[in-house]
This record gives sequence, structure tokens and C-alpha cells, in this order.
Amino acid sequence: MVVETAICFAGGSSGHFVLHICSNILYNTEIEINSDGSCHAKTNIPDCIFVANEYALDSDSHKAEENFLNNIPNCKFLLGHMRNINLVASMSKRVIYIDFTNDDIKVLHDNIKHKAAHISPKAYEILRGADWPEYTDKLPLHIVNEINELNDKHYTEWNWLLPASASNVLKINFKDISNETWIEDLFGFLNVKPTIEKVNYLQRKLKEYKDAQSLHRDAISA
Repeated sequence: MVVETAICFAGGSSGHFVLHICSNILYNTEIEINSDGSCHAKTNIPDCIFVANEYALDSDSHKAEENFLNNIPNCKFLLGHMRNINLVASMSKRVIYIDFTNDDIKVLHDNIKHKAAHISPKAYEILRGADWPEYTDKLPLHIVNEINELNDKHYTEWNWLLPASASNVLKINFKDISNETWIEDLFGFLNVKPTIEKVNYLQRKLKEYKDAQSLHRDAISA
């Protein structure tokens, strides 16, 4: 296997937090939660490849995604907006994907709206329209609005490519992230026996995550 644990998720659906939970369960790493509720720091995560802005995430990008995944080196964690679970499962010891419904889309989109004004130069070039100006740290409002419209397609045109059956694939529903039941399932999936100390620690971190996010946004984010 090329990848030990892959985590696939749409933007804003808590993929980074799930990564931190998995890393703690498997390698006893500290879970870093920022004051705004984000968990993007990966300094404590061992051997993690984060797939970000490597291919255009639109309805025609499955081939680009496949080409990228076929060149992934060996790693303990693979994290990103990957939809081809069938391919990821064939190259990974285990795969976790965070599913969402149409009812979740508004929440997910709201979770990433703040990113439009701070988009990276690389992502800007991927999305760039014919009449868009050169990249700048302070993008015009109408460009930010266009980016938000394109980001909305990230969800409305999202479609998982799932295997018919796979014992190495676990689905977590985005709406369940606030609860503890998925963490219990995760222990079994990762084949790790939970301890009282570990469970208590993860419960505290889940509460910290929810509390931090409630101060800065309306719902759980990535």
C-alpha cells in the first residue's frame, strides 16, 4: 500500500479535525486547535501529504485527480478534496471520507466563504476568468463574489466515486461531527483499543473544537 490512512472531504467539512483525531489515536500526537476553531496546522502530524489546489475541483477534474493520485509517494496520511474513493481505497490501507447531503451545502459553503478573499495565487490561477486582473493580496469585491460562486460548484457538482463494497472504507456523516459516536467507530476502524484517558482527551478536544468555532462562525468548519 502507498498510503496508510487517507482522509477525503469537501472543503469546510472538518477534514483537518478528523486528521488530528486519527493521528492522536494512531500515534498519540497532540491535537492543535486554533482560537478560530481551525485545525490546519500539521506540525505534529507524521508524514502527511496535503492535497490542496493541485487540480481544478470541477465536474471535469476526475481525470486530473486520478493522474495526481497515481503519483503519490508513500505516506502515513493523505488528506484532501479527493472524490475517487475507489482509486484511493486501492492504494490505501484504509480510507475515511466525510459525506454530506444537499441540506449541508449552505453550511459548508458558509464555512469557506472567508477563504475567497485570501485565495492562494495557485488557486487563483486555476479559477481565473478571462477578464480577471493579475493576482493581488487585495482582490476586488466582484472577483471575490465570482470566486464564491465557483466555490459553490465545489458542492453542487461534487460526486463520490465509490467502490461497490470495501472493508477498508469508513464513511463519516458531516452532520455527525459534533457528536462523539463517530469517534467510537473510528477506534474500531483503526483497530485501536480505546482507553479511558484517550477517550476523555478526545472528548475534551471535540468540545474545544466546537466551542472555538461557535465563537467565530455559525457551524463546524474544516
